[in-house]
Amino acid sequence: MRSLATPQPAAPRVTAVPGQPAGRRRRAAPLGRPPVLDPSHVRPSPHRPPRPLDAAPTGSDTLGDPTGICVAIVRASLEVLNGGRPLAQLIRWVEPEIYEALGRRAAVLRRAAEAATPCGLPLTVLRARTVRIGANVAEAAVVVKDGERVRAAAIRVEARRGAWRVTALEIG
Repeated sequence: MRSLATPQPAAPRVTAVPGQPAGRRRRAAPLGRPPVLDPSHVRPSPHRPPRPLDAAPTGSDTLGDPTGICVAIVRASLEVLNGGRPLAQLIRWVEPEIYEALGRRAAVLRRAAEAATPCGLPLTVLRARTVRIGANVAEAAVVVKDGERVRAAAIRVEARRGAWRVTALEIG
């Protein structure tokens, strides 16, 4: 049968003190106030301070997150290289040098694959990571499954005339 005695209070927590024999123990010190942080070591908040309601949006605020456009352009570029999309659809999004390089590469791949049949499998984006370099510049790495292959692409976009524009594109 159980006794209805009142519960005993918990014993105070005892910890070992470094440099003293294990037999001698003392109570842990009370926690007290937290330490004061040196503000020079504090990173700025990743969130922007709120803009006043009457202020007009400026710069990349109106453009938004570049991840979606990076993924879309990499996917469209791979479709151009596979022959499933016309190159002309990318002219507004890429710089002239990138456009010409994609055109040359697509022509070489088209000549090499004339006898082969296209696999017809859709492109699947496996992963995309975007890093803002500045207010108007971002770089992204995009991993895409292209049929049986997994390919990586690196892309750099810059804000030009109110839109993200590709200034560098490397497809592996």
